[in-house]
Amino acid sequence: MNAKLDHLVFGCLDLTSGEAALADVFGAPAAGHGKHAAMSTHNALWNMGDAYIELVAIDPAAPDPGRSRWFGLDEAETKARLASGPRLLTWVASTDDAAAIAAAAPAPFDAPEELRRDDLRWRMAVPESGAPALDGVFPGPIEWIAGLHPAQRLGDQGLRCERLSLRHLDIDQLSAAMLIDDPRIALSLGASQIEAMLSTPNGRLAFSAFD
Repeated sequence: MNAKLDHLVFGCLDLTSGEAALADVFGAPAAGHGKHAAMSTHNALWNMGDAYIELVAIDPAAPDPGRSRWFGLDEAETKARLASGPRLLTWVASTDDAAAIAAAAPAPFDAPEELRRDDLRWRMAVPESGAPALDGVFPGPIEWIAGLHPAQRLGDQGLRCERLSLRHLDIDQLSAAMLIDDPRIALSLGASQIEAMLSTPNGRLAFSAFD
């Protein structure tokens, strides 16, 4: 199953302050916003050409979703990591077979769920626990089925992902579950780490999920 970078996921505790902080770091304001009723979260988006950046937070105005929210946002460990501000959490891989990747994943995934916002429709598989697999190194698989891709809806903001480096002691499990078809993505063996090198209006910036 071929897969490539769809978007990078940053998390924050409060979307308003988190968005302002990232806009200052990037040198560009968010170009889009959305809500996810199924997860009771909301987000801000930045364009990266054929991919995008999503900053996501729990929506305090939404009801309890009755399930674990994606990206580990309900976990105490994640909240502690986000206490100092927005943080890179994981990534999402675009594929034409989200179900197959979820079935081959190194952690139990729920079946891909069909979601929608306006005319956007997609299927995405989320780990049963809500927490990203392999410490976030293993992506959430997404399969777009209708509407323009979010990156096509956002004006060019001068941001690009130059490289996404993924490291894990069980990195072979990622390779076994999907074929990475993206020259920006590099896999290596070692202690858990996700590092994105971005070109931005403020210059080249590196973001790491783990210090």
